[in-house]
Amino acid sequence: MSTGTVIHLLRTWTERTRSRTLLARLLADRVSNLVALAMLFLAGWLLARYSGGRGVLTGVIMTLVGVALILAIIALGG
Repeated sequence: MSTGTVIHLLRTWTERTRSRTLLARLLADRVSNLVALAMLFLAGWLLARYSGGRGVLTGVIMTLVGVALILAIIALGG
């Protein structure tokens, strides 16, 4: 194998790896957001249940606050 072939193979491999890594990171971010939203819903539901309020409504409100925060973070480049 010549040096040019090795350089070409390494360059191709790093470009493919970089795109896969970016996709995996994006997927991991979205899964993390979904887990955080589920935790917010659960926390709101448990808080309302403990205080005698409406569990589902409080959970949905806390989830909507979380969605607004996530959208703001994404809009700011995070």
